[in-house]
Amino acid sequence: MIWVLGDNVQTDAVTDLPNFFQFILSDTKKLFGDNGSIIILEIENFTIINKKFGREIGDYCLKELSNIIKATLSNNHFVYRTDGDEFTIVLPNTSNNEAAKISHLIKSTFIDYMSAYSISDVDLSILLLDYTESICSINEIYHMILNKYIGIVKGNKNRDFAQIKWMKHLIDSFSRRIIESLSLAFTDDISRLGNHRAAKSYLANLIKESECTGEIFSILFIDGDNLKRYNKISYQHGNEMIYNLSRIIVDTLGSQHKVFRWLTGDEFLVILREVDRINSTKYAEKIRFEVERQTRGWIYPITVSIGISSYPDHGSNIGDIVGKAEKANLTAKNLGKNTVVEWRIENINLNL
Repeated sequence: MIWVLGDNVQTDAVTDLPNFFQFILSDTKKLFGDNGSIIILEIENFTIINKKFGREIGDYCLKELSNIIKATLSNNHFVYRTDGDEFTIVLPNTSNNEAAKISHLIKSTFIDYMSAYSISDVDLSILLLDYTESICSINEIYHMILNKYIGIVKGNKNRDFAQIKWMKHLIDSFSRRIIESLSLAFTDDISRLGNHRAAKSYLANLIKESECTGEIFSILFIDGDNLKRYNKISYQHGNEMIYNLSRIIVDTLGSQHKVFRWLTGDEFLVILREVDRINSTKYAEKIRFEVERQTRGWIYPITVSIGISSYPDHGSNIGDIVGKAEKANLTAKNLGKNTVVEWRIENINLNL
């Protein structure tokens, strides 16, 4: 069957095709096989279509092209939407000649379909690649594009400069899409903050840097008090509450310090750079106060409990520092919530 996944992180919302993120995470041996062909399609002048007819018509063009591609392909073929108006088709065990026939059929069908709806001047740019050995990584595809680009530039006096420009665009945009995909993997959809993966990565780099520079920092482990009441209204209300709460925390701290959404719905991790144990309590109290003050007019006014740990006083690795901030947070909960607690060994008994 044609590979279309349901995970919204890896599926394009407009066409319902797997996206670039899914493409780069794919098992290349299973996807490409030992030989075959690759078709890269892009709608020409797509930005002009959006401007002339509106984004709704632009999305319609993308949907129809994806439907035409899926209807044209066989069961062992795979298609991805790998960029805004770009589609990548993988044809295992398919010759270059057969791939050319498939791409021509897709192009002619798409142009005819669009013309029937009075959307003229629509065309597709097409790049064909073939491979005779198994592909071990997605990078190899872009090496193939690069090699073909160099071959055209050096070896052909009658150069198709439009084709050369497009191939260069494919190569240049690869790094951009990698960055965008990593951003997606490290970003929480609801709060629009970095997620726990981003937090751990940032902490790991900060600890390594601090080992050389001697920089100190502190962690605030923030947990909302009784926030589940919002989900009882609706999940949308719960999501809006989490987003608004994240804005209060970020706005209270300013840009120097980092805020992440942690593992569960109402947990946040704050990293205060160059802030020691004493001053970290001041930041935590300011956040606690602002959350209580700014949410008084909400459907359910909310509060937060905050646990604090510091580097290097409370540990030299992520597990120690975060773990002690979590234990301090649990102590704050046990003391009645809406409280700030710095980690201390004598407080452990309060968590039992």
